[in-house]
Amino acid sequence: MLKKVLADSNMAIQICGIRMARALAAGLRKTFSHGAKVLSPLLIGKLRDKKNQITDEAHKALKAMLYAVSLEDILDSIKEGLTDKAPNMRQQTLKLVQSSITKKDGKTVRSLMDTLLKLTTDGAAEVRDKVIEVIADVKNLFGSGFIGDKFKDVQSQKLQKILSEKNEVMPVDSFESLQQPTQRAVSVEPKPQYLQKKQLKTSSLQSQPPQTQVASRSLEPAANEDSLTQSRPL
Repeated sequence: MLKKVLADSNMAIQICGIRMARALAAGLRKTFSHGAKVLSPLLIGKLRDKKNQITDEAHKALKAMLYAVSLEDILDSIKEGLTDKAPNMRQQTLKLVQSSITKKDGKTVRSLMDTLLKLTTDGAAEVRDKVIEVIADVKNLFGSGFIGDKFKDVQSQKLQKILSEKNEVMPVDSFESLQQPTQRAVSVEPKPQYLQKKQLKTSSLQSQPPQTQVASRSLEPAANEDSLTQSRPL
């Protein structure tokens, strides 16, 4: 059913079929391995399409297919895509390889190295640029010993530039400056005169011992009583 939908001439129906395949692979995962092996070559074939919407959906579906199958299971279809006559197909297949390789795919990637070497002299500039990016990712992932001396003289300047951008590390000084909080200069403005008097008054009250304050408060009623007795007529 999905094979017929993917082969439909209507772009909207094709996109629906691609999204259905993606949903099945993402949901069923390993239990969808047989269906993924059947649909993955058809989805890789969609990378040949000139419409970006089709290729973008195909990339998303193929990424989901890797939940159900390994990169080795679709290796033959990948090799066909890398040797296709259409430059767009070769570039899109390289993009698929670049986004799919992991540490566990060392054996599969090693079997692709000769094909990648041939693509470094490809007639299309976009293919040459993309294969250099893939080689840089392989070197970062598996180490320089993995690719050996085959790519030693292959656009070395561009390869070194890509590797330096990927391996760029923040300097120690700048990292330490991020760790330490910056001290902001706070400007102290002079307070108004009435606030200064109020502050002095409150500070003098606070500095007075508590016993003296209690004594002064207790004497106030007595003083008031004396004044009342003196002013009362005999």
